[in-house]
Amino acid sequence: MCIIYIKLSFEPYKGGEFMGNDNPVQTSKNSLSNAFFLLALIPLLIAIIAGYSFIDDYYDTVDELQYYKTTYLHVQGTTEINNQIVNYHLFSPDGGQNWYAAQEMGNEAIKIMGTVDEVYPKLIAHLTIKANLTSNKDIP
Repeated sequence: MCIIYIKLSFEPYKGGEFMGNDNPVQTSKNSLSNAFFLLALIPLLIAIIAGYSFIDDYYDTVDELQYYKTTYLHVQGTTEINNQIVNYHLFSPDGGQNWYAAQEMGNEAIKIMGTVDEVYPKLIAHLTIKANLTSNKDIP
């Protein structure tokens, strides 16, 4: 009969070094905590990248909207010129330098009928005079 005798010892390990640490149990705990740290760090990095992408897209959209609001101008209204009621829809594709009379189509499109002076004679002069009168602070 063979008896195997195992001596249990609670003394610290006194052998060679394991990655700069004399205690192999402590070394395995450090490796485990490093693994958990990396597992927590990866989703955090993904969230930062996704957040940056979202913010970048948001500011691109805001810049594009501001560009369209300042470049493609629409003015609609009704006024009276020489005792005639005029309904107008004006469009400027260049930020207000040139104005065109437009007609709305059913499928979110507009049809350019011609320049404002050709389609609605005296309209620009009438609107300019009216705007100057209403912008005066003395008029209630």
